[in-house]
Amino acid sequence: WAFGILTYEMLCGFPPFRSDKAETTYKLIRDAKIDYPKHMDPASKDLIGKLVVPSTSERLGAKGKDSCSGAEEVKKHKFFRGVDWFAMISRSVPPPKL
Repeated sequence: WAFGILTYEMLCGFPPFRSDKAETTYKLIRDAKIDYPKHMDPASKDLIGKLVVPSTSERLGAKGKDSCSGAEEVKKHKFFRGVDWFAMISRSVPPPKL
């Protein structure tokens, strides 16, 4: 769940559940209804939507029999298409240029 929230914040620059009133923020979190910006691509929306699910057993990555297969399920999501996971693990991916 937290990974989905973090992903949303990193892509949008603000949290998915926000209000001037704490009670309203808690309700938004409880209901887990996310409004996505129009510019967000479908793969991002799909990933976040599958991570921010109240039921832990229904979340993306929770269906595997162990933590490795769950992680593999997340890594295989279309959002991560093109990511060379071996290069990431071996730290051979150059950082982005700003």
